[in-house]
Formats: sequence, C-alpha cells, structure tokens
Amino acid sequence: MRKPRVTSIGAGYYHVYSRLAGGRFLLTDPEKSRLLGYIRRAAMFSGVTLFTFGIMDNHFHLLIHVEAPRHVPDEELRTKVACLHGADKADKVFSKWKVWEDAGRSCEVEKDKDRYRARMFDLSQFVKTFKESFTKEYNKRNEFVNSPWGSRFESVLIEDAAAALLRVAAYIDLNPVRAGVVKNPAATPWTGFGATMHNDLDARDGLVSLFIHAYGVGKVKWDEAIGAYESVLDGKIEADFAIYAEKRPERKAGDSHFDVAKVKAAIAGGRRLSDFELLRCRVKFFTAGGVLGSSNFIQRLKTSIDSEDLAPHTLDAYSKSGLCIGRRIRRKGIVSIPLPPDAKQAS
Repeated sequence: MRKPRVTSIGAGYYHVYSRLAGGRFLLTDPEKSRLLGYIRRAAMFSGVTLFTFGIMDNHFHLLIHVEAPRHVPDEELRTKVACLHGADKADKVFSKWKVWEDAGRSCEVEKDKDRYRARMFDLSQFVKTFKESFTKEYNKRNEFVNSPWGSRFESVLIEDAAAALLRVAAYIDLNPVRAGVVKNPAATPWTGFGATMHNDLDARDGLVSLFIHAYGVGKVKWDEAIGAYESVLDGKIEADFAIYAEKRPERKAGDSHFDVAKVKAAIAGGRRLSDFELLRCRVKFFTAGGVLGSSNFIQRLKTSIDSEDLAPHTLDAYSKSGLCIGRRIRRKGIVSIPLPPDAKQAS
C-alpha cells in the first residue's frame, strides 16, 4: 500500500518528480519545451514559485514553493486565468461570465470563479493542471489515447533551510550529468541552471528566488546568485549567504573530479561522501522518505500534522549535511553510482 503524501499546513517547499509510463523516452526537446511552458503557466496560476527543474527524456524533477492558501480578489483571478489559459481561451471564459451576469445569473459566475480559486495554492492541483494540459495536447498531436504518464507523481516535503533546499536544487540540476547526457551542467537548457546559461530569464528569476528563500534574505542580485550556485553545484554549501561573496574569487566551478573508484570504495566501506561526490551519485533520500530536513523540522512537522508515521532518520552515515528523512527507507542502494547512460537515465 502506498504511503500518503506528506504536505505542510500552509506554505511548503517540495521536490516533485514523475515518470512516463513504462519508462518510455517520449520527451524530445520540443516536448520538453512544451512541458516546461505548461509547468510555468500552471505555476503562475497556482501560486507556485519554480526554483529549478530537470526535464529528462522519460521523467522530470521540480523544486517548488507553494504559497499558503489565501483569498484571490477578482482582478488577480482574471490575471491568473489569463496566465493559465492564454488570451483567447481566457477571453471566452470572461465573456461567459459577462453573459451570465447580464442574464442575472451572478451566482453561477461566483461558483465558476470559486472553482478556479479552489485549484490554487495546492500541490496536487498544480501538478494535475500542467500534466492534464500537456497530455491533452500531446495526445491530440500524436493520436495517442492513454495518458503518457505512469503512476501518480512523487513528492518530498523540504525544510525551508539552505542545507536542504540547495542540496535538492543541485541534485536536480546535476541529473543530466549523472545520466551521462552532458559533462557540464551548463550545457543543457532542460535544467534550471542550464536554462540560465541559455539566457532564460524565468530560470534566472527562479534561481534568485531560491537563494532568497533558502537564506531568508530580502534581495539577491543575479551575479551574486549565479556565483553562489556554481559553488553549490561543486558541493560548497555555506551556512550564510554572505560567505559566498567573500569567498567567490577563490572558487572555480568544476575544479573537483568525480573519482568513481574512490566513491565506490567509500560507499562499500560505509564512509561519508563529500557533497560534491554525493550530488553526483544516485541518492534515494532526495526522492524518498517523504520529508527532508533537520531533526527539529521533522519533529515539529510530526506534531503539527499529528502523524505517527513520521520520525527523523539521520543521514549521518552518508552525508555531513545534518539532514534527516521522515520515513525509513531500505539501506541497500540509498546511495549508489548511476548506471551507464545507455542503460537508464538517472533518477
């Protein structure tokens, strides 16, 4: 029996991932572009901030922030509906509302508006929105009948702290490196970091927002964010955002070398890996365990949602991060060297 999804009360940070049915490699570059477009439109509608993403040929990863539920006034609702549907379809919705209003059926207008509002600020509704939009277009264009997606999407609730958020972000952006698709994470436009290197302004906004949320700072400049994130991708995750600026001249992204033999020996011997090494391995606790964060965060969450299923399980055996997961997962294969790229794309 599958475990219930762990969600926060109010705002929350999530690592979301989903695979295509049967592991099929259907997401060509044009399909990736379409999927990313639907994700971004659904995010604007849903009250979701997309920090970074990784879209592979047969699955995708997202790191997002879902706003706390709130009332959306009519003017903002119209803007969100236009973001979701596009101008033409939104105009049809607005025209329908006007016809109803003119006919004295204002109660039906309010019901329709409330149906839109009910889809906002909700993790499951956000994913459902962009998946259904993508599926409808994909099936029509390819004369496909069934959904291309496999089982339900998976998610991990992430603590709103740099230690957790930045490691998950880097893990997502390094997915193509683990899969052997590219050697340099800047080479592909289908991750948040790679997209910034291809002048994607929305991806840049996401990366800046990541540091604002991770460190609780009021403002971050783009050149500060990109310099800091290059260090994060190299496994240099600082306790204070200001440290990145202080140390920036000393660092060069990509200096470290992933020594397969050394890492295999460390895993076999039960020794901790550096963050550089860990992020380039296949790591189940980034995609399993329900929750990722400090022991205190998981304990507070356990109390707030009154869940007997949650308890902090330390990851000290694998990482120096101080992170825990909320549900125990099988030790075997928690951290492993990725399979060759022609065998399977990384998780």
